Amino acid sequence: GDGAGITRGLIQASTSGIIVADEILKRRNWNK
Repeated sequence: GDGAGITRGLIQASTSGIIVADEILKRRNWNK
């Protein structure tokens, strides 16, 4: 079925989202 593909997509999306959020937080702290 397609369940595994959807799960893998969600994991990749959440992982990249965490990376993006981490970068944003770093830049925010950098500006201070």
